[in-house]
Amino acid sequence: MKAKTVARHATEPTEPREQTAQSAQSAQSADADEAPASSAAGALGGELRRQRKLKGMSLDELASASSVSRAMISKIERGQSSPSTSILSKLVDALDTTVARLLGQETPPQDVVLMRADQQVVLVDAETGFSRRVLSPILPGRGLDFVMAEMPPKSDTGPLVAHTMPVEEYIYVLSGSLVVTVGATRAVLNASDAMYYRADVPHRFENEGRTACKYLIVISPVRG
Repeated sequence: MKAKTVARHATEPTEPREQTAQSAQSAQSADADEAPASSAAGALGGELRRQRKLKGMSLDELASASSVSRAMISKIERGQSSPSTSILSKLVDALDTTVARLLGQETPPQDVVLMRADQQVVLVDAETGFSRRVLSPILPGRGLDFVMAEMPPKSDTGPLVAHTMPVEEYIYVLSGSLVVTVGATRAVLNASDAMYYRADVPHRFENEGRTACKYLIVISPVRG
């Protein structure tokens, strides 16, 4: 995937900067969907910071590229806040990375990779209870994500940004019912239903039912 073009700085600004009462209130309003950090989110924060610095981006540059406030990004990186699903999608796209790469460590190249249940990273959105279990190893040169997700009843991911570069997503519903909106298309998927779409347009997942919805999703860069 193609990284967004940003200005490069040799030095990193001191973080976090002090805010006036008015600017702090504005930041809280803009990022009202923040939640206390979990252990998985703490690890995510460290990797978010590492990848941001690897790309030579300051906090201000990442904030501008992702439309997530500088204050919120700083809290996430320091493990003081867990990003909502919507915020995480913005950060992933701005850094040209994947959720799996923010959650886990790269696996050395090998032909067979076994991932026991207790080795699979699970990220839970503290606000909605939406959980994602990463089922794919992080291999060098591979950008594919294989995830098992579970949405609680009456929950919503919120708007997920269009990917900068073309990305294909495949969904298979294991149980429950899932409403998927891709651009202007809205579809209701029930157990055993499957769906494919290009994710270079805004999209959204909702569970309007009374029971949890569990589904598999494969996220793959378009090749060729």
